Amino acid sequence: FLQLLFQYRRLFRVIAAKEIRPRCRIPAVVCWVDVVLAKLGDLINLIATEFSKSRPQSSLPKVLVVQQQEDSLRAAIQLPDNWDSLPSLLASDRASPAAKRLTIRLLFGSHVFSPCVSGTTIGHES
Repeated sequence: FLQLLFQYRRLFRVIAAKEIRPRCRIPAVVCWVDVVLAKLGDLINLIATEFSKSRPQSSLPKVLVVQQQEDSLRAAIQLPDNWDSLPSLLASDRASPAAKRLTIRLLFGSHVFSPCVSGTTIGHES
């Protein structure tokens, strides 16, 4: 599942890169897969804590909730292009702490939750 998401991500980034005009500053390319990965990381965190955090966002001001969502999205943008390269991000000096946290969540979900649910890991095709 995650390998497929990363393949879609690569495809959509290539398409977006073709749309960038020459001599323009290269923007950060955000695609729908980055949003899914950010949300998936949040979901894995919520499940790992057994939903013990009783909706902490509901008590935060809206501006902080939006900032948290944007930070999660920026973390997803920093992930490598291949699922198999994800673990190497943990040793990177250039990756942000948020990207490393998202990496840990995705790896945790792949190696701990997925076998419990399906009998296989979600990062590896069976």
